[in-house]
Amino acid sequence: GGSIDTILATAQCGDIIELVAGETYSAFTLPAKNCDAKHWIRIRSTAHGSLPIGKRTNPSYAGVLSLPDRPPFVGTAKNLMAKVLTKGSGLAVSVVAGANYYRIGPGIEITRAQGTGYVAQLVKLEGADHIIFDRDWIHGSSLVEETTTGIGVGGSTYVAATNSYFNDFKCLSG
Repeated sequence: GGSIDTILATAQCGDIIELVAGETYSAFTLPAKNCDAKHWIRIRSTAHGSLPIGKRTNPSYAGVLSLPDRPPFVGTAKNLMAKVLTKGSGLAVSVVAGANYYRIGPGIEITRAQGTGYVAQLVKLEGADHIIFDRDWIHGSSLVEETTTGIGVGGSTYVAATNSYFNDFKCLSG
């Protein structure tokens, strides 16, 4: 329970923060903690152990069996992911300069509320170091509205998205 920002403020290097699968959480900011390669802060779903290891995840692990005009996914109909949702045009995940050694996932869905207009990016990691997104679903809106970038990494080093699924990013011009 509680705000992810509040939990992160008191988190220590090496801590694991589990978000309840099927629940929705507000946007959060990764603070600078001065962690190292032996003491990552992990943010993952409580159902992380049910996600495939070494295979790309897909929306079926959030209970979405198919996307419009696409074939059905191979996976599960259970919602094993915790959702991080930005409700306006802001970021779902951001960092304080110097944030380092965070592992987001497995099992985090990062998205935006539908019907809120333009969103430049969902995740902004400017000035971060050693951030991994593992087996997550990062997506924009399925409506005809613009979400241009999933993860913005300008000025960051050692950022990875492994076995994650990205969709519904589009630039509308007219």
